[in-house]
Amino acid sequence: MSKVKEKKSLDIIKKNVEHLRYRLAKYQIVGIAPPVNLLIELKMAESILKIELMDTMRLRVKNIKHIDLKA
Repeated sequence: MSKVKEKKSLDIIKKNVEHLRYRLAKYQIVGIAPPVNLLIELKMAESILKIELMDTMRLRVKNIKHIDLKA
């Protein structure tokens, strides 16, 4: 997958997490318990985001052939 497609995919996942957090915040402000499926969906989206971020970091580390540690 190209870096542009990876970034777009990651941006979509981040926007989904932000949207779900916004919906949760609306329930919390009003003082109503949110639907269970919203909480489950948010946890799943956050988990997917975490996995994608870890995968992206691993790919970047693999492409580094030499690290210059001079200050």
